[in-house]
Amino acid sequence: MASAGIRIDDLAAPRLPRSLAVGNRLLSPFARRLFPLDEEGLLAAARHQTKLDDFGSARFREPLHALLQSLESEAHLHALGRFCVRRLILQLLMTRLRMVDLLRRHPEIEDQTLEAPIIVVGLPRTGTTLLHNLLSQHPDLRTLPYWESLEPLPASEALEPDLDADARRNRCTQAISMLHRVMPHFAAMHEMET
Repeated sequence: MASAGIRIDDLAAPRLPRSLAVGNRLLSPFARRLFPLDEEGLLAAARHQTKLDDFGSARFREPLHALLQSLESEAHLHALGRFCVRRLILQLLMTRLRMVDLLRRHPEIEDQTLEAPIIVVGLPRTGTTLLHNLLSQHPDLRTLPYWESLEPLPASEALEPDLDADARRNRCTQAISMLHRVMPHFAAMHEMET
């Protein structure tokens, strides 16, 4: 999408597309119950969805608690915001469960060495995505696709790896599609691909 002619004049009070605004108004009275951000509930949901129960070290619990407390008391999330935040935190907890499980079954992973990794870090709007995309063109480099950054581990070793990767790509495509519905001009600022 070309950025010429686009004028964004609602930064102080963003306007959602009509269907999302109506949905937020309708779900607002029920949002806390529909999309709870309680620590134990999120941990239980992650356990249930992965069929795993070992989160490893409990050091993540205090920061998780602080984040959830802040989201409840400071963020003033509407229904869509609560849904998205809950989904993101749940995804991160599920990844943690899968990572602990994978390392338990394959401790040799921690003995592997990454030779001279290239790590791209920078503030927003500084060209990091452009640099990442440029590096991804090199035939000798393996870059991290966006879908894999969201879901780095397969759901299970029992699944067909190609089918699981396709499912993870599809979920990423759906998330990007939702992002474009919620923020129609986002693609003009930051092109995203799976």
